[in-house]
Amino acid sequence: MVLEDIKTLVLQDMLEDAIKLLVSTSKGYSTGLMTKAEVLLSEYRRLDDDKSLGIDVADDMKKLKKSVLNMLVILGSYTPNGQIVTLSTNKILNPNSYPFIDRKKFREMLKNLLATDGGKLVFVKGEKKSGMSYLENYLNHLSILSDLFSVARINVAEKLDDPNPNKAVNLARLIADGLNMPFNYITTDTDHLKFSAFTTKLKDTFTSEDKIPIVYIHDFHRMQVMPDVNKLILLIADAFRQRFPKAIFIIGGMDYSALENWHTDLKLSSHIYEIEPMEVEHVQECLHEIFDKYQTKIDVILNGISREDYIEGMTAKLISKHPIDVAAVGQGIKDHLYLLQQP
Repeated sequence: MVLEDIKTLVLQDMLEDAIKLLVSTSKGYSTGLMTKAEVLLSEYRRLDDDKSLGIDVADDMKKLKKSVLNMLVILGSYTPNGQIVTLSTNKILNPNSYPFIDRKKFREMLKNLLATDGGKLVFVKGEKKSGMSYLENYLNHLSILSDLFSVARINVAEKLDDPNPNKAVNLARLIADGLNMPFNYITTDTDHLKFSAFTTKLKDTFTSEDKIPIVYIHDFHRMQVMPDVNKLILLIADAFRQRFPKAIFIIGGMDYSALENWHTDLKLSSHIYEIEPMEVEHVQECLHEIFDKYQTKIDVILNGISREDYIEGMTAKLISKHPIDVAAVGQGIKDHLYLLQQP
């Protein structure tokens, strides 16, 4: 394995050869990783020049070795072309990702999308109170769980529900701000030129990233989607069909079937996730797992309560009405876990 070869070269004090191999290897991962490797090579050459002048660079060389070894750890989390190794994607399906119970179809879909290259566009379909914000919190949890992902969350209803007709330009700004991406455009340009410049900048930004970006744009169901917003979404979708770095755009609440070209090519190149309804058995499955993990603490707090009484009591406390309020259940479990995790 190439990464093992690089490590062997480092341990044998063949640092220049190790870094050169690191540069050539990192090209297959991402531009950002390759740039980091090139910086390490430049640093080695600078130190080597200093050494030839009689300057003591031993400590700096040790630091450089450590930097190379640290980068090998990062590369070890990926396969070539930026695909995440199975061990990492399995974290997405981790049953201990409390309080994010259920949503197994979404987790499986996300895992499959991350195992392939290119940009992916996902439309989320769900009624009010079905769990859009719950999904948002899960994605944020995922970014904390693994340093392989970065998640930008954009609530369009909070920012775009106003009389301003230029909603797509404002949406592009929101996305750019969420990604810490500078975005400027010529005011007199047509929408097509503005949005084309935006997708080009998006591609350049994602190409230079070490993490896989997941952008969650939600709450479209609370606002009227204007034609210019449709046009921006279509141009993003078109960019994803070209040579595009690994990235996932998740759009919640939009009436995707009304998009131009939906019933022709767009439907075939996009993905749809219909939010799964939460059932009582899903909540109880989560409670069984919590009981297994925190039984000692539960015994202390609830005076040796039996599993059956714990499940029955917690179910009644969490579920007060039907259909189940997903956000309320999630918050209830989160509060319960906070109590169990206290020393």
